[in-house]
Amino acid sequence: MQAERTQPRTPCLALDTLKGTRMDLEKMWRQLEALPPEVQRQVADFIAFLYARSQRSRLPKRSGKSKLAEEPFVGLWEDREDLRDSTTWVRHVRQREWGS
Repeated sequence: MQAERTQPRTPCLALDTLKGTRMDLEKMWRQLEALPPEVQRQVADFIAFLYARSQRSRLPKRSGKSKLAEEPFVGLWEDREDLRDSTTWVRHVRQREWGS
């Protein structure tokens, strides 16, 4: 029978540091400060990513597909008289811009 080898613990952000006490937060802060600047930026980016993802998950979920007519951008230019006939509008823009 072969003896199991245990790996020595290295000082890193392990799950046991995430207990939420002030001391644990201070330990994580010291570990972050010990990292090279580029790695610190990566940690900051990752925290920002996790925060944004957690905020998205808190948004109320839509039930089913929304109707296009209910989207806020629909009717955005309904008061624009020059856009009533889109074919004419495009023709005028092309003539103005390219002279054709």
